Amino acid sequence: MSAAPDEVEPPAAGTRVSGTDRMTAFSDGVFAIVITLLVIDLRVPEYHEGELLSGLLGEGASYLAFVVSFVYVGVLWLNHHALLRLILAAPPSR
Repeated sequence: MSAAPDEVEPPAAGTRVSGTDRMTAFSDGVFAIVITLLVIDLRVPEYHEGELLSGLLGEGASYLAFVVSFVYVGVLWLNHHALLRLILAAPPSR
C-alpha cells in the first residue's frame, strides 16, 4: 500500500534508521565536492611531440600537492566516519 504524497510511510520492519543518516550523507557530499575541487587546479602541460614526460615532470610539484591533499582529505573522511560510528555506539544520556 502506498502512502499519499503528503504522508510518510514508516520504515519497513527490520530497517534501521539512524539519526545521523542525513548528516552522514551531507558530509559525504561535502568531502566529495572538496576532492573534486582539488582536481580543477590540475593542468595538462603544453608539450611538443616527444616531450610529454618532461612536461609532466615540470608539473610534478602540482601533482604532488594534489596527491598529498587527496590523501589528507581521504584520511579526514575516514576519521569522520569512525567518529560517527563511535557516536552511534555510545549509550544514550539521561
